Amino acid sequence: MEKVKKIMMKFTSRSRFHQLKDCILKYYQFSDDTKNMIWVFTFDIDDDSFNESDFKNFMDALNVEYKYFLDKSENKIHAINRDVNKITDWDILLNISDDQMPVVKGYDSYIRKE
Repeated sequence: MEKVKKIMMKFTSRSRFHQLKDCILKYYQFSDDTKNMIWVFTFDIDDDSFNESDFKNFMDALNVEYKYFLDKSENKIHAINRDVNKITDWDILLNISDDQMPVVKGYDSYIRKE
């Protein structure tokens, strides 16, 4: 049997924490297989909209594997690329901004097939 490909769901967000939570929930609800995902978040250390305990409670309630990193990003491109090298157990990288929403239920199954 072929190994199921693990998707790194890489999110970047700044100053829109509530919008990010809506985005996460949409990706979660539209996915077929959250067990073969790792949800990775890059936050800027000086983002006043980010509430660490609220975020952890929100993610823990989803019961998914996740990691988040707080640091300084030099610019948008740096934030997108930042922290990817800290996670090694993934096959596919899905780079997500907090204003990108899935529109197809089972998007992750389609991605794994391709």
